Amino acid sequence: MAERLHPGTRTRGAILRDLRHTLTTVALGALVGFGTTRLVLDGVVPLATEWPSAPQLVREVVVYVVLFDAYFYALHRLLHTRPLFRAIHAVHHRSRAPGLLTALAFHPLEGLAIIAFMPAAM
Repeated sequence: MAERLHPGTRTRGAILRDLRHTLTTVALGALVGFGTTRLVLDGVVPLATEWPSAPQLVREVVVYVVLFDAYFYALHRLLHTRPLFRAIHAVHHRSRAPGLLTALAFHPLEGLAIIAFMPAAM
């Protein structure tokens, strides 16, 4: 039977665990961001620097949002398969009294899989 959520009963240990995983996710995001920036500056990854027209901007934002949503949905479904859930995604579901930090409290591999979308989309 699935455990129920218990709002307002966050323990110090749960907060520290979420904080540790959230900080790891943020650090991985920074590393991927710095690495991507380096690749752009070295000319390995092309990046348009001129302002897009309004229709082009709308089109690119819509395409990006739709692609990321589809990617995240597929990744999340995959992470809910028994072996990947137990090994990776359970970290995110460990909190029984979720707080603000729980939203980014991922296993490092899950964090990287989510963060990797941005450089791949570029």
